[in-house]
Amino acid sequence: MSYKAAFYLSSLLRNCVPLSAISQAKQTHAQILVLGFLSNVTLQTDLLLFYSKCGVLQDARQVFDKMSERNIYSWNIMLASYAQNSLFLDAMNVFDDFLKMGLRPDHYTMPPVFKSCVGIGDTFLGKMLHGWVVRLGFEEYVVVGSSVLDFYVKFGNLVDAKRDLGGLAFMLML
Repeated sequence: MSYKAAFYLSSLLRNCVPLSAISQAKQTHAQILVLGFLSNVTLQTDLLLFYSKCGVLQDARQVFDKMSERNIYSWNIMLASYAQNSLFLDAMNVFDDFLKMGLRPDHYTMPPVFKSCVGIGDTFLGKMLHGWVVRLGFEEYVVVGSSVLDFYVKFGNLVDAKRDLGGLAFMLML
Protein backbone atom coordinates (compact mmCIF):
# COMPACT_ATOMS: atom_id res chain seq x y z
CA MET A 1 0.00 0.00 0.00
CA SER A 2 1.31 3.40 -0.90
CA TYR A 3 1.81 5.59 2.13
CA LYS A 4 1.23 8.71 0.02
CA ALA A 5 -2.08 7.41 -1.35
CA ALA A 6 -3.31 6.46 2.13
CA PHE A 7 -2.27 9.87 3.48
CA TYR A 8 -4.07 11.61 0.61
CA LEU A 9 -7.27 9.61 1.16
CA SER A 10 -7.10 10.26 4.89
CA SER A 11 -6.74 13.99 4.24
CA LEU A 12 -9.72 13.93 1.88
CA LEU A 13 -11.90 12.27 4.51
CA ARG A 14 -10.79 14.65 7.25
CA ASN A 15 -11.58 17.63 5.03
CA CYS A 16 -15.08 16.26 4.40
CA VAL A 17 -15.99 16.30 8.12
CA PRO A 18 -16.43 20.05 8.71
CA LEU A 19 -18.31 20.37 5.42
CA SER A 20 -20.54 17.34 6.04
CA ALA A 21 -19.64 16.39 2.49
CA ILE A 22 -21.32 13.00 2.47
CA SER A 23 -21.19 12.49 -1.29
CA GLN A 24 -17.46 13.25 -1.46
CA ALA A 25 -16.75 11.02 1.57
CA LYS A 26 -18.67 8.14 -0.01
CA GLN A 27 -16.62 8.61 -3.20
CA THR A 28 -13.45 8.52 -1.10
CA HIS A 29 -14.76 5.41 0.66
CA ALA A 30 -15.26 3.80 -2.76
CA GLN A 31 -11.69 4.72 -3.77
CA ILE A 32 -10.41 3.13 -0.55
CA LEU A 33 -12.25 -0.08 -1.49
CA VAL A 34 -11.10 -0.03 -5.12
CA LEU A 35 -7.48 0.57 -4.17
CA GLY A 36 -7.59 -2.17 -1.52
CA PHE A 37 -6.79 0.13 1.39
CA LEU A 38 -9.69 -0.90 3.61
CA SER A 39 -7.37 -2.80 5.95
CA ASN A 40 -5.61 0.46 6.88
CA VAL A 41 -6.63 1.20 10.48
CA THR A 42 -6.15 4.96 10.03
CA LEU A 43 -8.45 5.03 7.00
CA GLN A 44 -11.01 2.85 8.77
CA THR A 45 -10.96 5.20 11.76
CA ASP A 46 -11.24 8.24 9.47
CA LEU A 47 -14.28 6.69 7.77
CA LEU A 48 -15.83 5.89 11.13
CA LEU A 49 -15.20 9.43 12.37
CA PHE A 50 -16.66 10.99 9.24
CA TYR A 51 -19.86 8.95 9.23
CA SER A 52 -20.28 9.43 12.98
CA LYS A 53 -19.79 13.19 12.95
CA CYS A 54 -22.18 13.56 10.03
CA GLY A 55 -24.84 11.46 11.75
CA VAL A 56 -24.76 8.63 9.21
CA LEU A 57 -24.72 6.05 11.99
CA GLN A 58 -25.70 3.02 9.92
CA ASP A 59 -22.64 3.51 7.73
CA ALA A 60 -20.52 4.25 10.80
CA ARG A 61 -21.65 1.01 12.40
CA GLN A 62 -20.92 -0.96 9.21
CA VAL A 63 -17.39 0.44 9.14
CA PHE A 64 -16.98 -0.30 12.86
CA ASP A 65 -18.24 -3.87 12.51
CA LYS A 66 -15.90 -4.55 9.58
CA MET A 67 -12.81 -3.09 11.22
CA SER A 68 -10.08 -5.71 11.38
CA GLU A 69 -8.42 -3.96 14.29
CA ARG A 70 -10.37 -1.68 16.62
CA ASN A 71 -8.43 0.72 18.79
CA ILE A 72 -9.58 2.83 21.74
CA TYR A 73 -10.34 5.68 19.33
CA SER A 74 -12.73 3.63 17.23
CA TRP A 75 -14.57 2.35 20.32
CA ASN A 76 -14.84 5.87 21.73
CA ILE A 77 -16.08 7.29 18.42
CA MET A 78 -18.84 4.69 18.17
CA LEU A 79 -19.81 5.10 21.82
CA ALA A 80 -19.90 8.90 21.64
CA SER A 81 -21.83 8.85 18.36
CA TYR A 82 -24.63 6.77 19.80
CA ALA A 83 -24.79 8.87 22.99
CA GLN A 84 -24.74 12.13 21.02
CA ASN A 85 -27.66 10.92 18.91
CA SER A 86 -29.66 9.73 21.96
CA LEU A 87 -29.24 6.06 21.05
CA PHE A 88 -28.40 5.26 24.65
CA LEU A 89 -29.07 1.52 24.59
CA ASP A 90 -26.86 1.16 21.52
CA ALA A 91 -24.15 3.12 23.34
CA MET A 92 -24.42 0.86 26.37
CA ASN A 93 -24.24 -2.23 24.15
CA VAL A 94 -21.04 -0.89 22.58
CA PHE A 95 -19.67 -0.20 26.07
CA ASP A 96 -20.58 -3.72 27.15
CA ASP A 97 -18.77 -5.17 24.12
CA PHE A 98 -15.82 -2.87 24.88
CA LEU A 99 -15.56 -4.28 28.40
CA LYS A 100 -15.99 -7.87 27.17
CA MET A 101 -12.95 -7.33 24.94
CA GLY A 102 -10.97 -6.66 28.11
CA LEU A 103 -10.33 -3.03 27.21
CA ARG A 104 -9.82 -0.33 29.82
CA PRO A 105 -11.83 2.89 29.51
CA ASP A 106 -10.01 6.19 29.22
CA HIS A 107 -11.17 9.72 30.05
CA TYR A 108 -12.86 10.02 26.65
CA THR A 109 -14.87 6.83 27.22
CA MET A 110 -16.58 7.94 30.41
CA PRO A 111 -18.64 11.07 29.47
CA PRO A 112 -20.80 9.37 26.81
CA VAL A 113 -21.31 6.42 29.14
CA PHE A 114 -22.57 8.75 31.89
CA LYS A 115 -24.81 10.49 29.36
CA SER A 116 -26.20 7.10 28.36
CA CYS A 117 -26.78 6.15 32.01
CA VAL A 118 -28.90 9.28 32.36
CA GLY A 119 -30.66 8.52 29.07
CA ILE A 120 -31.69 5.03 30.14
CA GLY A 121 -32.25 6.00 33.78
CA ASP A 122 -29.67 3.63 35.29
CA THR A 123 -28.58 5.19 38.59
CA PHE A 124 -26.88 2.02 39.84
CA LEU A 125 -24.57 1.81 36.83
CA GLY A 126 -23.82 5.53 37.06
CA LYS A 127 -22.74 5.20 40.68
CA MET A 128 -20.62 2.19 39.82
CA LEU A 129 -19.00 4.16 36.98
CA HIS A 130 -18.30 7.01 39.38
CA GLY A 131 -16.31 4.51 41.45
CA TRP A 132 -14.34 3.60 38.33
CA VAL A 133 -13.66 7.26 37.64
CA VAL A 134 -12.13 7.61 41.08
CA ARG A 135 -10.13 4.36 40.87
CA LEU A 136 -8.83 5.17 37.39
CA GLY A 137 -7.86 8.71 38.41
CA PHE A 138 -10.13 10.45 35.91
CA GLU A 139 -11.78 12.83 38.38
CA GLU A 140 -9.14 15.44 37.54
CA TYR A 141 -10.38 15.68 33.95
CA VAL A 142 -12.93 18.50 33.80
CA VAL A 143 -15.05 16.77 31.15
CA VAL A 144 -15.27 13.61 33.23
CA GLY A 145 -15.97 15.52 36.44
CA SER A 146 -18.67 17.50 34.67
CA SER A 147 -20.32 14.36 33.36
CA VAL A 148 -20.33 12.82 36.86
CA LEU A 149 -21.83 16.02 38.24
CA ASP A 150 -24.42 16.14 35.46
CA PHE A 151 -25.36 12.53 36.20
CA TYR A 152 -26.06 13.25 39.88
CA VAL A 153 -27.92 16.49 39.20
CA LYS A 154 -30.19 14.93 36.58
CA PHE A 155 -31.18 12.22 39.04
CA GLY A 156 -31.86 14.77 41.78
CA ASN A 157 -29.05 13.52 43.98
CA LEU A 158 -27.97 16.97 45.10
CA VAL A 159 -25.94 15.71 48.08
CA ASP A 160 -23.52 13.79 45.86
CA ALA A 161 -23.66 16.52 43.21
CA LYS A 162 -22.71 19.15 45.81
CA ARG A 163 -19.84 16.96 47.04
CA ASP A 164 -18.60 16.50 43.46
CA LEU A 165 -19.15 20.16 42.64
CA GLY A 166 -16.72 21.08 45.40
CA GLY A 167 -13.98 19.01 43.76
CA LEU A 168 -14.88 20.27 40.31
CA ALA A 169 -14.90 23.91 41.48
CA PHE A 170 -11.46 23.36 43.01
CA MET A 171 -10.17 21.93 39.71
CA LEU A 172 -11.58 24.86 37.75
CA MET A 173 -9.80 27.36 40.03
CA LEU A 174 -6.37 25.82 39.26
